[in-house]
Amino acid sequence: MTATLVLSRQLRGSVTFGDFQILAEYFGSSGSWDEGNFTYNSVVDFGDFQLLAQDFGANSLSDLTTVIDPPPPTVTLTIVASDGIYSVYANDTSTDNVGIVSFDIDVQGDGGAEVTSSYNYAPQGRGTVEYNGSTYHPQSGFNVMDGDGDNGEEITAMQNVVYGTTDNEFDDAKVIKGFGQSSGTDGSLSWTQTNVGVLVASGTYSGSGTLSVNVHSGAYVQVLSIVSSGQWSGPGNMMIAQVTGDTINV
Repeated sequence: MTATLVLSRQLRGSVTFGDFQILAEYFGSSGSWDEGNFTYNSVVDFGDFQLLAQDFGANSLSDLTTVIDPPPPTVTLTIVASDGIYSVYANDTSTDNVGIVSFDIDVQGDGGAEVTSSYNYAPQGRGTVEYNGSTYHPQSGFNVMDGDGDNGEEITAMQNVVYGTTDNEFDDAKVIKGFGQSSGTDGSLSWTQTNVGVLVASGTYSGSGTLSVNVHSGAYVQVLSIVSSGQWSGPGNMMIAQVTGDTINV
């Protein structure tokens, strides 16, 4: 995939909200590139949304996503299971970003094991934002296109980093930083970093065999880019992480 394929399908020189409107119109259908199918899969899906979000606000080829050569491995997925219940953890150990911002993952059974349910556990709800001397409790966390998946296929979630054409401190504050790197709280939200990462999904399985977790084909795990002074600011400004999956016997 070349950089020009990810840029605005309207060919206006920048990625804008209008591009998301067109992608939404054709979401789930067998659209072409100018209808949002940037990954050239069979349908317009969450992976296309991730690429478009990553390039939101880009106005030159130098700003665009590089898909062919992802950065060194940054996120490790780990699956643990016992007594018919599995959990998936994501661990972002790199210092070149400030935490996970979106994911689209699959949990699959093989050799006699079958995934029977799946649930997204990325935190979302009312956060706390101090802005211009007042305290607000807006919707925060992974509240964009979040989905439990279909028996393990395409468990998805994204934080709202696409909010306008210029940086806004209030909207930036609604984005969880350090997710997958450290424990934290934000208003009603909380997450715990364990030795294998932070919980992102769980579900049930039946039978004996193997369970595996990895990125959904044609989709990604994305992390927040460091913009300045070790911090992230929006809108956009994300990177595609190279992910290591996991397989266990059950």
